[in-house]
Amino acid sequence: MTKPTICDRCGAEFGCDREAGKDRCWCEDVPAVLPVPKDGKAACLCPKCLKALAAAMSSKR
Repeated sequence: MTKPTICDRCGAEFGCDREAGKDRCWCEDVPAVLPVPKDGKAACLCPKCLKALAAAMSSKR
């Protein structure tokens, strides 16, 4: 079992599907507004925060 990831925006715990051994993570299905972390060092956002950010960014276009 992988340790939970902590959202850099709200502090919520969530899981990364890639770290759990899956080919894709749920975040790859959200419209791209930030680069997908590939090295494990970049910040990750929970589903709620990432979806909210994607919605906010798409409304600015």
